[in-house]
Amino acid sequence: MICFNIFCISIEIMLLAITLLILISSFNFDDNVGQTFSVYIISIAGAESVVGLSILVAYYRSFLVLFFIKKCFNIY
Repeated sequence: MICFNIFCISIEIMLLAITLLILISSFNFDDNVGQTFSVYIISIAGAESVVGLSILVAYYRSFLVLFFIKKCFNIY
């Protein structure tokens, strides 16, 4: 699970670096398409973060349910 989190964080950093590069290039060339594309990339990165967070919450909830069952029925 830790390797998956590190992988997701590295993808986020790469997307933000590419977005920054596109923004700087679009400002230098006076192009609005690059700025629009960078907003699109940021929205995709946000959606990917939501999916990763939902996976983490689902994992945490399943762990809590298993812990509760073990406590209630004294299963070791």
